[in-house]
Amino acid sequence: RTRTGKTLWEAAHGNFCVLPWVTGTHVAGRDWTLDQAAHVGHLLAQLHVVLAEVMPPVTAVAARAKVPEPEKAKHAIDRYLGIIASRAAQDPFDVLVERRLRQRRDLLESVVHLRPDDTALVKPYGWVHGDFHDLNLLWSGNAVVAVIDWDRLSVRPLAAEVVRSATLLFATGDERGLLLGHVAAFAAAYRRVRPLAVEDLADAGHRLWWERGCDLWQLK
Repeated sequence: RTRTGKTLWEAAHGNFCVLPWVTGTHVAGRDWTLDQAAHVGHLLAQLHVVLAEVMPPVTAVAARAKVPEPEKAKHAIDRYLGIIASRAAQDPFDVLVERRLRQRRDLLESVVHLRPDDTALVKPYGWVHGDFHDLNLLWSGNAVVAVIDWDRLSVRPLAAEVVRSATLLFATGDERGLLLGHVAAFAAAYRRVRPLAVEDLADAGHRLWWERGCDLWQLK
């Protein structure tokens, strides 16, 4: 604690806080039971409700959901392709990356008309954790005992965090893509606490799909 007994120290180069030690373990989302998936969906909804109570009020301007510019992604692809072409000798990794980059550029060209609208306000919005996934959850038994890593706390559409979290929590890493039963249990439990319209979730899925299409760091 600080000399005045506070657990939060605000300095010019950052904020630092002291929290109680929590003993827990990480459990991969794909290894959860359906009940555990529902437990975490319920927990995320509770977090959104409580954050709205304890954090400063948000404005509509802060909640606007910008989407990536496809031209920026294509420009980056062209730059990487130029670097590969400039190499005197290409190794197998260069060949693989070049093929993937060209595939991504073709994809962006074919779906540019499906870019989400980022001029309209996306509701409902509020304070969100910002990086809610299994590596930021600590379990003891069948319950989450701590949510860690709050450095991305921000104001965003609530459905965006629900959808992004589901894709991170329940990705199988194989041809199945996602554990859809777990996704359904997670989303249903969330919506019992903090209602979200199906249209809101579909819009968030569309926006995340577009974001992933423009994210070159996930190219593989």
